[in-house]
Amino acid sequence: MLPTVVCCNYCSSLQKCLLFFCFLILIIPVKKMRTFKQFIISISTIIIACVTVVLSWAFIVKGLNITFPNDPRVQLESILYNPYLFIGKLINTFIEFDYLYVQFFGVFGWGETAAPYFAAIIFVILLVSNLVSEMKNNTSSENNVKQGIVLLFIGILSTVVIQSMLYLTWTQENGNVIYGLQGRYFIPIILIMMYSFYLLAPILKKINKQYIYILLIFIILLVSLDKVLRRFWLL
Repeated sequence: MLPTVVCCNYCSSLQKCLLFFCFLILIIPVKKMRTFKQFIISISTIIIACVTVVLSWAFIVKGLNITFPNDPRVQLESILYNPYLFIGKLINTFIEFDYLYVQFFGVFGWGETAAPYFAAIIFVILLVSNLVSEMKNNTSSENNVKQGIVLLFIGILSTVVIQSMLYLTWTQENGNVIYGLQGRYFIPIILIMMYSFYLLAPILKKINKQYIYILLIFIILLVSLDKVLRRFWLL
């Protein structure tokens, strides 16, 4: 268990928003532990250790005079006042901020010299094709599907937390996207997201293609509605 504690604490110390990675221990089956009591003790030890690292670091640096472009309290009030606008910014960041994807696959320098677009596109094709191939051969059990759901939830939660933290500190209230994001922030997240899709393969295979088409049409209409509302009603 010690290597797991060390890895989780390392992730927590790198980015506070990766604190949720400590909950990945929940995907470990209880039967892998000797007893249910040991399972609970292991989970509690890892979570407490990660929280302790984050709180300790926050206490150490609390005296530093760090100036942010925004007042986090004002930004939080804007979220509570108009959560729809905030959700729209979360979505628009991945739609309009295309440079984010290039950064994810690599940059040559301090973010100003990105890898060629064609290299990123080829990498995406290889990544997705490999995932689809592996999913076709996957015959996960019901327990593995539950693990996939936990992984997917942690991945989505970590993504939202990363964007929220940067919105509170770096993004102007009148901006349409979340500023300050870099593709490398999502490298740890994409690993567990891809594995979650692999574990969820038995469920995804059972989905009727017609439902997929309906979902895609719904997403298109929802994005279009979002554009119209923000264009004419300035929400």
